[in-house]
Amino acid sequence: MSARAEILDKMAAFEQGAVDYVTKPFEAGEVLARVATQLQLSRMRRELALRNRELQMANDIKDRFLGWPPTTCARPSPWCWPTRTCCCSTSPCPRVPRVRGRDP
Repeated sequence: MSARAEILDKMAAFEQGAVDYVTKPFEAGEVLARVATQLQLSRMRRELALRNRELQMANDIKDRFLGWPPTTCARPSPWCWPTRTCCCSTSPCPRVPRVRGRDP
């Protein structure tokens, strides 16, 4: 019965947002290793969030510079760019800039 209660306690802790659970008696080395792991995961999450924000900003700048996606397309796609054709029609996309000497 005590093993079942311990499992229920662990499940309740994780359901409430715990990321780890240490039972008594515990070894100091194990606790330190678990704390180090959680700190590393926290740093990695923050770094990933920062990189995602930087990537989103770079994509926003690229999109503004290239004028993509065209606002007239119902379903703009990166595959439209090489042909400058909207995916929603067969006509050239009016918002994609033309390069002199390269129009079809």
